[in-house]
Amino acid sequence: SVIVNLAVALAHAGREVLILDENLSHNNVSNVLSLKSRHDLLHAARRDSAMHQVVLHRAPRLRVLPMARAMQSLPSLSWQESSRLLDYVAGAISSADVVLTDPVAGTSPGLPTGILPEIFPVIVLNPGASAITGSYAMIKRLTIQGASRNFGILVNRAVNEKQARSIYANVSQACSQHLGVSAEYLGYVPLDESLRRATQLRQPVVEIFPATHSASAFRDLARDLVLPPFPAVGRDSSRLKLCVA
Repeated sequence: SVIVNLAVALAHAGREVLILDENLSHNNVSNVLSLKSRHDLLHAARRDSAMHQVVLHRAPRLRVLPMARAMQSLPSLSWQESSRLLDYVAGAISSADVVLTDPVAGTSPGLPTGILPEIFPVIVLNPGASAITGSYAMIKRLTIQGASRNFGILVNRAVNEKQARSIYANVSQACSQHLGVSAEYLGYVPLDESLRRATQLRQPVVEIFPATHSASAFRDLARDLVLPPFPAVGRDSSRLKLCVA
């Protein structure tokens, strides 16, 4: 629900948002937004469907590109199909201000980062030793892949600011000491019953419960992300890929 609410908040802030949905699970972006995904990028790559049939529209400024099956099949695609797939993705990205990716839990995004002009991975940290360990492992994988030397940290479901900054500080120190990368604190989403309820209703909390603390947190993050230059990257964020994991 983090990527969904962030995407909706960014769209409300006036940004053209594209979500690359690599996840086939029941709680993927398409399902959370109650969008019926009948086609996948794989169908377009194999010329079984047109690209306009694949892309889902949640609002005038928010599009979702289902591509889970395409990512699973990428190693077995022909050269022509792979080239077509990348061309389609590049075309979709070209008209977006912000691109969000939703990879399968525990994995890195499957799309080659070379087709994107700016890469800024945002790691969502949840309280709990196993969740934090998994997030650190994600940062390590992305670092090895050369995705970025700068990461954003968003702490999710924190009791308060003190807990959120404590979690961030531990991960940031480990990133600096062991990986040689920097991690910027972006904020936190409070532990909020309304967020859980909104997820059950398959509605963004920023729309169905706009007065809640969690909705306010997403709006604040979206506002900070669209202010040029974005402080964590130190340059214009007009073409910024946020890899939310």
